Amino acid sequence: MIKNSFPLYAIRAFALALLMLSQSCNTNSPDIDTTDIPDGNCSYHFINKPIGFCGFDYHTIPYCVDCPDEEGKMGTYNILIDQPNDSYTDSIPLRPTVLFVHGYGPNSVEPKDPYAGLFLPAMRSNFCKYGYTIATLEYRQDVKGFSDPVCDIPIDEVIKTHYRAIQDLRKAIDVLYQNPTEYGIDIDNLFLMGNSQGAMTVLNGMLSTDASDWLSTFPSEYQGIKDELGPWEPRHPIKGIIGVAGPLYDLDLFDLTDNIPLFLAHGVCDTTVPYKSGTYFDCPTEITVHGSYEIACRAAELNKPYSLHSVEGLGHNWTEAKNAETTIKIRDWIKDQVLCGEPRQEDFITSASEVDCPTASTSVTDCQ
Repeated sequence: MIKNSFPLYAIRAFALALLMLSQSCNTNSPDIDTTDIPDGNCSYHFINKPIGFCGFDYHTIPYCVDCPDEEGKMGTYNILIDQPNDSYTDSIPLRPTVLFVHGYGPNSVEPKDPYAGLFLPAMRSNFCKYGYTIATLEYRQDVKGFSDPVCDIPIDEVIKTHYRAIQDLRKAIDVLYQNPTEYGIDIDNLFLMGNSQGAMTVLNGMLSTDASDWLSTFPSEYQGIKDELGPWEPRHPIKGIIGVAGPLYDLDLFDLTDNIPLFLAHGVCDTTVPYKSGTYFDCPTEITVHGSYEIACRAAELNKPYSLHSVEGLGHNWTEAKNAETTIKIRDWIKDQVLCGEPRQEDFITSASEVDCPTASTSVTDCQ
């Protein structure tokens, strides 16, 4: 109930791998045109084109050692982190950082998450060489009792998986907060970016006060999960959240105390994670979730900043072209609105012509 079927994810992972290879950073530093560098408008001197290059070596930071996965197998989970190599390194040692949490994919025979390294080349190409420290997260993201059809997956195992995912994210952020200078992180400008289950993780993990707050949104039979799996680390401040095709379990988790700017992108025809409200895969279950449109509506209600990007004719699987287009929008949003300006409320509509679905309102002004 939390994922696309295995063949769909395998195809998706393969397509992403091809995209990453095509976008891999050049190991030779490009010529740098300094004429466009901002002069006082922003405290960071990176520009909207590559200013350097990123190699293929990275730090591996263990944050969850001897942690049991969904089957009870022990494993060590790491933060994979890299920095750009460019002419500004000496003057800007601490950089804005984007930590990426990938979507669901069934694990291999190894007891730990094998996907974080797959996404690192794309993060290098799309963010690292533009002046950001980047990181990807290995985390406990698989589901016990994985099955196809997905509606047969036990809902309690879905919730446990999501609990562990948030638990891991908050533990990883806590580790980064302990010694950010060692890894070139400006901890005051730490962004979280997630896709699908990864977006669920960052949205629920950062908008929930703690584990009890999150579990309170579920029926009483799920309240013992905290005792079974342990508490979460305290929540640390985050500069911004980028959620692509991700849900929030309860809109009340997002309240007046939450001041994190949100970038939300979602296919209007998504049936895996509903664009508005519903259940995963439209499965018959009592557990509903709220997609990007409803989250933006909640932000508007609370007068909080958000940038909603609705894609008509697109389901849960994003095309290479739409990924590339949205990545540029994300970079612009981080730099122009959050780091160098003021975040605002905005919504946009684009199209992909990949999937047909009934027409739905995408304007936040139509929120009920």
